[in-house]
Amino acid sequence: MGMSGADVAAEAADVTTSTQGRVDNLESKVSGLTDEVQQLTGLLRSALGKLEKEGESGGAGVGAVVTGDAPTRGTQEGAPQNEGITPPSDPAVGPGGGRDRGSLPQGETTETYGGGTGGFGGFVGEGDGFHQNLYSKMRVSVHAPRLEGGKGYYSWRRAFIQAAKTVDMDGQFVGATEPQPDVGDMNKPKATLLAEGYSEAQIHRSLQAFHFLSSALVREPDKAVFGRCVTPKQALDELDKVHNPESQVATQELLSKFQNFAMPADKNPTESLIAMEQLASRLNERGVRVEASYVLSLFLSALPAEYDHAKLTLQSAPTLDRGEVIRVVGSQHSSIKQGKSHRNSNRNNHKASEQGLLRQRQRQRRWRRQPHGGRRRGRCYRCKRRGHQSFSCTTPIADFMTQCENCDGYGHDKSKCPSAKDEEEAKGETAVMAVAVASDDEELDVAREAL
Repeated sequence: MGMSGADVAAEAADVTTSTQGRVDNLESKVSGLTDEVQQLTGLLRSALGKLEKEGESGGAGVGAVVTGDAPTRGTQEGAPQNEGITPPSDPAVGPGGGRDRGSLPQGETTETYGGGTGGFGGFVGEGDGFHQNLYSKMRVSVHAPRLEGGKGYYSWRRAFIQAAKTVDMDGQFVGATEPQPDVGDMNKPKATLLAEGYSEAQIHRSLQAFHFLSSALVREPDKAVFGRCVTPKQALDELDKVHNPESQVATQELLSKFQNFAMPADKNPTESLIAMEQLASRLNERGVRVEASYVLSLFLSALPAEYDHAKLTLQSAPTLDRGEVIRVVGSQHSSIKQGKSHRNSNRNNHKASEQGLLRQRQRQRRWRRQPHGGRRRGRCYRCKRRGHQSFSCTTPIADFMTQCENCDGYGHDKSKCPSAKDEEEAKGETAVMAVAVASDDEELDVAREAL
């Protein structure tokens, strides 16, 4: 049986009334929740404002809990005594000053001063929140990802920055989001940092960032790199350099150069020792720890054979001392240098005598090559020509040279011999001189008779 129009209208009115009631109920609940959210927001703002005022006046900084007093440097006085806080175990920590900061359980961070890196706002480490909520306290634990050998460095770096960003501490490592400049040198005492113009809040934040990074380091080379740095950003930058693939290749090449160091025999060994120490220093900067005793031992192994006596002297010593090594090796170097100088002097004298003998022989050779030296090229006994011997002579008979009967020369006969002409001229001159002498004698006799 179909419904009439009046029944349909009545049912629609009932549905509308029921729906409107539900909507009104939901609106009332939402209004109540809005009031609670506004109340919670106001409490948060008031708590944060109180903390900022205390940080500016030298009280508890951003990294402290609302219920605690301002902590002192490197201690937990006035801070909540969280479980798990132990004395400093960081290799970079020094007593009384510098980066004296409490350490954390491995991999955990806490917001209280002396712990790792906590949060800003409602996020803290193992401590309480920044606000006193009427219903509960917000409590968040932040763990820094650990840098282990099997993990990729850059994936760890991204996770580490994300974890630091969660507690609003990424600006300490990236350096782009911090409203205030980083503390210059965290190795300085707190009083010195305050005198330089840094606030307690800045000092607290830098120390917390240091602990946040130190809790992530596992390998000793990474801890050694961390211990040489004075700011959190510098520590992360140095780790970037060490774990860079190109830097790792350069480190391997540097290590190979150090272990296979070649020492020239003509060089002062002290200079070679200084060069090896510089290589060791560069390796230490890259995270490869090289002890001074190992440098001295490798230096002795690299000495040439001329220094065997110095090696035996130093190897018999109970410990290797740098000053003693330089003294013994330097003395041996001086002795070797003097011996070489003496040998060079003798060699120069011998060389000078050899050069004098060579010059004398050269003079003799030049004299023998001259015509009066008697050294001439031989003649062929068959054709009397020069340049070949009789067994290989191919000169025709018509080209044979004639030999003079007067002077035994070659190339002319007796009729054309210049020596015969010279003899005839000499005989003629002798006859003329004899006649002149005879005439002079006759004139002398006549003169005597006249007297």
